[in-house]
Amino acid sequence: MNLPVGNIVAEGKLSKETILKELPKLMDEKFTGYFLISIDGCTGIEEGLLLLKLGKIIGAVFEYLRFSKELYGDEAAKHFFNACASNKGVFEADELSLHQVDLILAFNDEVQLTRELESRDISKLVPDEYSSVFAEKFLGDSLQTKEVSRYLLLRKIGIV
Repeated sequence: MNLPVGNIVAEGKLSKETILKELPKLMDEKFTGYFLISIDGCTGIEEGLLLLKLGKIIGAVFEYLRFSKELYGDEAAKHFFNACASNKGVFEADELSLHQVDLILAFNDEVQLTRELESRDISKLVPDEYSSVFAEKFLGDSLQTKEVSRYLLLRKIGIV
């Protein structure tokens, strides 16, 4: 998904504690823009994005880069918040104009959530720890290819 370049208002190392502090703070300040995370997940690099408008989360995208597979909307939000429990990643918050956010939704309506999320919802959505179950269920047979299996084996023993 193509996004306009925004004004970076926050960035840093990802952790559950950071997410529970930074994201609600931005939301309480009526932030408009996107909140992006990148983690080293169970299958490689995973990236997630929340789209915010006037302090409410209105959209989500999540991608498993190794497989070039994306999720949108409510399902993407679940994967995003699971990834927030990882300690192997970074986050960035980019401020956009209301017009830019409206254009993103106009051209990517699949990212829209069925229910807007508010700052009080965040603590209930981030799990205690990252789980590979989300990736395994979504990617299914894609994880069983020989190349990926070799990668996962080498990663498990700490070579990659």
